[in-house]
Amino acid sequence: MREGARRGGPASAASRAALAHYIQALADAGWAKSAMAEPLGVTRQEVHRLSRQAEALPRPATLPAVPALPAKPTTSARTARRESPKITASEAKRLRELAPLATKVRGVTAEHDPARTASVEYSVLLAELWKRGVSRQELARITGQAPATIRARLARHGHINRGASERPYKGKQAEFAKRREYCKFGHEFTPENTYEYRRPDGRVARTCRACHARRQREHAHSVRATTGRRTPRPAGRTAQPARQTVCKRGHRMTPENTYEYTQKSGKIARTCRQCKVLRQRAYEQRHGITSHH
Repeated sequence: MREGARRGGPASAASRAALAHYIQALADAGWAKSAMAEPLGVTRQEVHRLSRQAEALPRPATLPAVPALPAKPTTSARTARRESPKITASEAKRLRELAPLATKVRGVTAEHDPARTASVEYSVLLAELWKRGVSRQELARITGQAPATIRARLARHGHINRGASERPYKGKQAEFAKRREYCKFGHEFTPENTYEYRRPDGRVARTCRACHARRQREHAHSVRATTGRRTPRPAGRTAQPARQTVCKRGHRMTPENTYEYTQKSGKIARTCRQCKVLRQRAYEQRHGITSHH
């Protein structure tokens, strides 16, 4: 029929009508367009177009018999295909045993409670399978939990970076989450890189010093980009020049060599008198001014 439809003439019109109605019959029987397009040597779009033309074309007296659809795979075969080769049967069984116990852990659960021990083992096993390449959908199918729930558990226990919408543990659970060794940007929580502070609610929190320094640099850059000025110095550093004993050229800042003046902002500043004389002489030399002193 396909070859006859390509020749042209009255026979071509009849072959085209027969082909369109045959494709429509295959579609009614449940055949997919891709399965019909491959033996015909056409695209799925052309198969769809021919099936739409069947309504306007005359139906031939006889059509070839419509073949039966191939047998669908059994449920066991589908399940076998879905089983990931990266996870063993014993690991899947252990996940199913630990999942109900892990969901019972709350902030008031004791540290030596069997449910908390099972929760820790459950999180470690999930993290190992995650790093091995098992998808969250596969873990969700085995444990019966949502993929987002599995990710939130891994993030709260410090196995992966926590997302912006995932909240950390509170209360007693925060003590267990405190054992995290890296911040969400990968910096290690060493004593030199960790800053602890007390929140208004009384809880002690910690932050990464490297991340804090990065945020300060980004803030200073944004201020310079928008206003063209540098960020003002903190109030605690205004008294630092008073502790200076020598100027940048090495002159001692003695009372006789120190000149104090008031800036426009109202702050009292100091400068070196010898440096001031040197600047004045350099200015006179540049402009050819003869000093009368």
